[in-house]
Amino acid sequence: MTSGDISKDRIIAYHEAGHAVAGILYRVLPWRVELGLRGHADGRVSEGECSSAPSDEDQIIREGPRAAWPHLVIDLCGAAAERLVHDDERAITAGAGPDELGARRLAELACRSPVAAGWAGRHDALVLAAKEAASRLVADHYALVQMVAKELVLRRRLDGEEVWDLIKARHPSALRLRMPGPSDG
Repeated sequence: MTSGDISKDRIIAYHEAGHAVAGILYRVLPWRVELGLRGHADGRVSEGECSSAPSDEDQIIREGPRAAWPHLVIDLCGAAAERLVHDDERAITAGAGPDELGARRLAELACRSPVAAGWAGRHDALVLAAKEAASRLVADHYALVQMVAKELVLRRRLDGEEVWDLIKARHPSALRLRMPGPSDG
């Protein structure tokens, strides 16, 4: 599918659905997923959002990359979902930038952990591994991303329970999956 074949709303819906599906699969239930302009405290304006409980930075510092991994992959699944509906890497929406910055910050914390093992000082490699995992997750579960994105375009807002119920009703086996963590670096 080319970027000319899909509206900006749908692209943003795929982006947010990528986050939401990853959150469900990693058991980090999103609070809500929505389309529409939204202001942020730092002055940014976004056109969609998938919000969930923030990552526990103290836990990430204590437990390292394994504790950060789900959050890294979830952060990077929005852009990964967009890549599947775009034919042009330059067309990825602006929402991917803050997601990647957030992932980089978490990876830096994780790689400073005393239990970071082979990841110590290698936060760029951890982000790259998480990007690859996000791309695989979205490709492997594209039907779920597509389903959530379509529902999001129709309804404009879904809470986390609605996303869970949607996946449970149509693809219950996906909820039994065990998602892999990072390698040991």
